[in-house]
Amino acid sequence: MLHLPGTIARIVTFKLKPGADFVESLNQACKAHGVRSGCILTAIGSLDGAELKVPMVRPELKFGYGYGPDPIRVTGPLSLVSMSGFICHADDGAIEPHLHVTLADSEGKIHAGHLVLENVRVLLTVECVIGVFGGIDMRMITDPDRGIRVVRMEASEQGR
Repeated sequence: MLHLPGTIARIVTFKLKPGADFVESLNQACKAHGVRSGCILTAIGSLDGAELKVPMVRPELKFGYGYGPDPIRVTGPLSLVSMSGFICHADDGAIEPHLHVTLADSEGKIHAGHLVLENVRVLLTVECVIGVFGGIDMRMITDPDRGIRVVRMEASEQGR
């Protein structure tokens, strides 16, 4: 187990209009406010469809589980009931969010999982609050044992 002390040094909020690309807008907000490591404190609104990945039995993999080869496509309109996750960065400094969502379709069916970060369009609005970490660096790396991108957390002098 790894555990690190840190702080939420500040928050950044943003609100999006219909048709906005959520991930592109999140990246722009992070760049504009110098966010490299943080978390989604809350995000609500609506999306025009989404793709999700969920773990499944994969006996051919080392741990017997993994994500399926194809994401699950959920068509809109969708209510963004909740979003959680981390704002991380890649080795080259690019923002690399790791996000999970709970969505409800127009029939009230719930869909949840790891959000695929492509073609995530706002339907009516999305409001989001990011907590910016102080003292913790969040970096995305590829774990060779699991074959997926995972969060690497390290102590950082930034924000202390």
